[in-house]
Amino acid sequence: MMPVCGVKVYESAQSISPNIAYFMPKNTDLSQLIELAGPRNKCEVEENYLNEKLKTITAYYGDLVGRKTHNNAANTSLGENEEEHFEDDNGDHGDSTSMALD
Repeated sequence: MMPVCGVKVYESAQSISPNIAYFMPKNTDLSQLIELAGPRNKCEVEENYLNEKLKTITAYYGDLVGRKTHNNAANTSLGENEEEHFEDDNGDHGDSTSMALD
């Protein structure tokens, strides 16, 4: 599989809708995700944990920022984290930490 430029993927998605949920690996540079939002737009970054280990990051753009529907995360402000804890049917424990970035 050939690597794909994340900016091109974002721009392609944005040509369809400004409301984007971007599911990324845990080692993604947060500053690059924030840059994608542009100077006046908002970005909300959610860290997804399983068994107390960071597994993935989801960045939300457009009208998805601040919505309580994704992973039941509450709206937060910069520097404050809201954590959700859950247990799946197999007994695995997961957490989700959400940060809103203006």
